[in-house]
Amino acid sequence: MTVLVTGAPGWLGTRLVRRLIHQGVPVRCLIYPSDWSLDDAAQRLNGAELVSGDIRNEHDVARAIRGVQCVMHLAGARHPWRTNALRTINVDGTRVVARAARQHGVEHIIHASSISVFGNNLRPDVALTETDRPSPRTAYGRTKLWSESALRLSCGSDVATTILRPGPFYGPGQSASFRLLSRLVLTGTAPDVAGSVARQSLAHVDNVVDAFIAAYQTPNTGHRTALIADARPYSMAELLSAVADAHSQPLRTLPVPMLVSRAAERVAAIADQAFGLHVGLLTMAGEFGRNRWCDIHHAQTELGYVPKRDLVVGMREAWADENSTRRA
Repeated sequence: MTVLVTGAPGWLGTRLVRRLIHQGVPVRCLIYPSDWSLDDAAQRLNGAELVSGDIRNEHDVARAIRGVQCVMHLAGARHPWRTNALRTINVDGTRVVARAARQHGVEHIIHASSISVFGNNLRPDVALTETDRPSPRTAYGRTKLWSESALRLSCGSDVATTILRPGPFYGPGQSASFRLLSRLVLTGTAPDVAGSVARQSLAHVDNVVDAFIAAYQTPNTGHRTALIADARPYSMAELLSAVADAHSQPLRTLPVPMLVSRAAERVAAIADQAFGLHVGLLTMAGEFGRNRWCDIHHAQTELGYVPKRDLVVGMREAWADENSTRRA
């Protein structure tokens, strides 16, 4: 069964493609030409068939999707300056992929959404579950929620869908957000928002890969959704401590009142609503004081998902990976 992966050779996409190839699965990747040349992509995705194209272009997607039985749709925008880019890529691009899947007889789409569709926990002591009503607080969260609707509506009853809602990824090769957090810890300016007691459900990047593989291997004929994260949530204090431990540095933080975190969140919202700007740093500052953690029981029982990695190990892997990249 040939699998089409969008969003490679991005961070998660690359690790997913390598895992699929290692397991003997035929893989085709739709490569966005403005981000990657086919030569660069071929080096990162050795063994995969590569097709150059844009998920927003119907012709490109049709070329990539013919003869495919399963699509793993990871392509998306997270931190563009303009919120319009979030909509055109996350929503319109997903709609194009879903329509092409329906037209060309794809059996199953596994879609990377986000825990951000929920906004935050209504009560700090009660976990989010798949049955909770989404209430996104950011432009990114809204477009991810809209992408889920676009997927289901465009697939109808002809294509089975699995929507995975992971928490923020971390681990080897990690994102710009976590690299920024590492720099803040190293300089002693990491924000300690009201004692850093807020909890977050994070996901080691290879745990997320495990979830995609589990969804691929578990039969599905309808529409299903699962929250994906590590075995337990982490307090922001634990996150900062894990980063400091990975760097073998004592943890020094900068106390920040909750009021400042809320103000950053509000300014980010105004920039989004009034000017169509996505200010990722302010959004992240606002999230430091918010609880956003979930129960992964549904993923465990329905998909057989088992998170095997945790924060301390993942941060050490990330720092080792960053060091090896610098030396290379």
